[in-house]
Amino acid sequence: MVGGRTGYEDAELRRRRLHLWLWPVTQFFRQPDRQLGNLLGTNWLTMGMILSSPMVPAEAG
Repeated sequence: MVGGRTGYEDAELRRRRLHLWLWPVTQFFRQPDRQLGNLLGTNWLTMGMILSSPMVPAEAG
């Protein structure tokens, strides 16, 4: 037990942190939603990228 947490709680915390880092990254490589397509007339900008961008600095801070 570290800091009052069990091994399971530590593992769950690590899993959640990893998920918070990987989710925005995956949004930059997935196919855009068919009904939305690419945004602002670009061939690369998707809604997932826009919505995931604030998560990166929020997790880093």
